[in-house]
Amino acid sequence: MAFSQEKIEQLIKQYETHRAKERERYQLRKDDPEFIEKNRQRARDHYQKNKEKKRESYFKNKTYILYKNQYNYHKRKDNIAFFIKKYPDRHKYLIESGYLEAFPEPVSLEPVSLAPKTTS
Repeated sequence: MAFSQEKIEQLIKQYETHRAKERERYQLRKDDPEFIEKNRQRARDHYQKNKEKKRESYFKNKTYILYKNQYNYHKRKDNIAFFIKKYPDRHKYLIESGYLEAFPEPVSLEPVSLAPKTTS
């Protein structure tokens, strides 16, 4: 389905107008106690209904989240080479999952001390 440039511009304008009206409507209603209570109840119901899905999703991605957090920790400490040296399997997993490129930045793989860096 191909749209002409005019049709695309019309659809974008329509969308922007709709979003502006919705934003204005929300700004008028957001302080209404009845609206607040209904919104909270809707959120509670959604949480109760999808609690098990969230738990399953967490357990399904548990190793990915753990490895990603460890990598980011070492990245913040400016010690990526240490991570690569100590956890080559985790580094490989992150590359295979698409979170990392093979070597996005030059990394020195010279012998690395296993003691974390100390900041003064």
